Amino acid sequence: MFAAVDAMNTVHVPPPIPLGPYTIVKGRSSITVTTNAFGQRTVLLLGPHTTTTAGQRDLTISPVIGISGVGVNIPGAVETVLSDSVLLPYANTLALNQANASLHSLTVVLNCLATATTAEGQVYIGTINQRINRTRFALWNDVADALINRRDVQPHSAYSTLATPLKFSSYPVDVVDWARQSPLVLPGVGPGTDVTMDSLAQMVLVFPATTVAVSYSVTVYTEWRINFVDAALASTASAHVSSPLSLWSSIAEFGNQTSGFIAGATGAAPTLIGAHTTPDSSALGVVVPAHDPDSGRF
Repeated sequence: MFAAVDAMNTVHVPPPIPLGPYTIVKGRSSITVTTNAFGQRTVLLLGPHTTTTAGQRDLTISPVIGISGVGVNIPGAVETVLSDSVLLPYANTLALNQANASLHSLTVVLNCLATATTAEGQVYIGTINQRINRTRFALWNDVADALINRRDVQPHSAYSTLATPLKFSSYPVDVVDWARQSPLVLPGVGPGTDVTMDSLAQMVLVFPATTVAVSYSVTVYTEWRINFVDAALASTASAHVSSPLSLWSSIAEFGNQTSGFIAGATGAAPTLIGAHTTPDSSALGVVVPAHDPDSGRF
């Protein structure tokens, strides 16, 4: 079951809705998040994004995969936007569209970079079952407080993530929206114009303040379904047999119960019918058939 939503994995499990041929592209983004030593909380929100630019909300998708903010800064006004570097070169205006895309899966690995004597405090992480509107909060501290109090956001000590990184994934929420592929456009033109979509469940990380700054490595793995306009890239598309709807229903249930830590879920899971093994190729991050479906897994 976890293979279906693990973006690190070379297994691709198609949606339950029959689709035309498409290309699988895998990406990875690595960032370092440092806790604030002056009483401010740090928030990182991850998921697929659309943009409000020129009325394109929910009609397009952008390469933006995360937005972060700190403390007394205002969400939607002072924030940092993280884009998938593999997809960014193919994003364009709607008129000059180069590709249609959908963020198929999203996995995060979190690792504390401090030492055993300097790791302090907790980090709160989890996959929540609907997107939150960050701009309705006055401060990023308010976003952090709201997330910390949620049942589906788990606390983990900084010390525990030193030797054992935490790995969790998103899962489809709106299956119809998740299955469709939308024009890939540039990130929003200004603060607050990038909006999280609800096709995949939103992933959240909250880093409370510490007495001494503590650094974390956040590695974001992505898997995209793409249809390119360019003739050469379009030729990489291939057909994929749709998977059972019961599989994705089980994934949504397990994902909701485990806050995205689906790998730790127990119980029988449906067979991954329609799964294809697909590792990264050296060109453009495009994926082609492979031999090792388990490489890169924890």
